[in-house]
Amino acid sequence: MSVRPGDDAQAFLAQALAIDPAAETDRIVTALRQQLRGIRKRGLVLGLSGGIDSSVSVALAARAVGPQNVLCLFMPENDSDPESLRLGRLVAGTFGVEAIVEDIGPILRAMGCYQRRDAFIRELVPDYGEGWASKIVIANALEHEGYNVSSLVVQDPKGKQTKIRMPLPVYLGIVAATNKDLRTLINQGLFREDLFYRLNVVPLRLPALRERSEDVPDLVRHFFKLGVSEGLQTKRISTGGIELMKRYPWPGNVRELENLVRRLAALYSQDEISAEVIEAELKTGERPVVPGGGNLIPDDLSIGQAVEHFLQRYFASFAGDLPPAGLYQRILSEVEYPLVLASMTATRGNQIKAAELLGLNRNTLRKKIRELGVNVYKSTRQA
Repeated sequence: MSVRPGDDAQAFLAQALAIDPAAETDRIVTALRQQLRGIRKRGLVLGLSGGIDSSVSVALAARAVGPQNVLCLFMPENDSDPESLRLGRLVAGTFGVEAIVEDIGPILRAMGCYQRRDAFIRELVPDYGEGWASKIVIANALEHEGYNVSSLVVQDPKGKQTKIRMPLPVYLGIVAATNKDLRTLINQGLFREDLFYRLNVVPLRLPALRERSEDVPDLVRHFFKLGVSEGLQTKRISTGGIELMKRYPWPGNVRELENLVRRLAALYSQDEISAEVIEAELKTGERPVVPGGGNLIPDDLSIGQAVEHFLQRYFASFAGDLPPAGLYQRILSEVEYPLVLASMTATRGNQIKAAELLGLNRNTLRKKIRELGVNVYKSTRQA
């Protein structure tokens, strides 16, 4: 997606850059002081990344209220460049302001942001996964005709970088996709209530596929048609198969349904896919069908059985090869994070209660929280 300014806009941009830096600095500093007096506050809190915009903001804030009254927040996430944090600390040190680090990676991971983003990236790079890296690149407006906000740069595990132009749906999906119920996250202590009310202007909620099972037949026909346009054979699913799919909870939502339909069209020769085939495909993910019930995951499935099912799927995904070395520690860390997170959520962020629940020393729990990157906000609501 490109936005190219016309001649009038380019003239305006040129005029906007013709400023008196000293006079503009004084004007902004005066405005900041007036606003603070109006709300009876003495200091400023800023997000600092090490980039030009935030660096200039810190300089103006320090000039307006003094460095002792400025607090800067570094908010890195899993894909942040470490260089940004280094430059940000250099800026903070240069202006003598206090700065603290608040890692938002665990919050984004808990909300499923990385999973949804990666799903959109795989529309362009099917092999994208663990060990890969990505970033969105905005073209330099001074070197091009306009802003280009749709370039994706991916780097594979071997270090090879590829730049890809993104269609608008993929760009928007990577930048802004979310399907979490923020009110539920607030009650779990996973999202700040004050931040919710700042963001919650006109909320639009799309129900999950499991909440609108009546849409499954239409979606199946739609995805089969897409497959035909891509050279796959025309297929249909038996009535019994459709009923099984309508009862399935679809934890991967519409994307999981689309992948299943594509797999059916590509792997099976028969024109009509039977209920037996659908049942076998749904069981491939180790989510067994419960006879006559709407819940496809048995209520009496133990944690050990669930882990065993997961490991079977995990080993099967390597198609006869072995997973990379270090599996023992990887599995332990995968289990440890959600265990500590669930305990902190159940106790609404109370570390004393969470330590008792886990049977751990409080200091040990604190260490685990720090090592695993678990970040749970304490709710201000009363239980």
